[in-house]
Amino acid sequence: MLSVQKEREEKLAATLKGFLNQHVQGDKDSFLQQAMSEAQRVAGTAYQVDMLHIIGDIYSRQAAQELGKKAILLGVPFLAHWVRNYLNYRKSQNIIEKGKLKRI
Repeated sequence: MLSVQKEREEKLAATLKGFLNQHVQGDKDSFLQQAMSEAQRVAGTAYQVDMLHIIGDIYSRQAAQELGKKAILLGVPFLAHWVRNYLNYRKSQNIIEKGKLKRI
């Protein structure tokens, strides 16, 4: 099961890399149009807006880590960064559970 998940993550990472590469290459209009199209597609799912907020939050946190804020967050020790990530994770899990309950 872990190998299937790993393959899925690698495929999604490659897709995301290609999508973000549009913006990096300067094709901002196409990037924005594709992002809006994807947002509308996801908005039609059961979790709707909550899912979009979770995805945006995860992208934002991951981008901050990749930009070099992994070990130190504006002078704050790593422990504070870990606590922030953990609390955001718990918040995301609560939103997902609320979405599941709405479906029932």
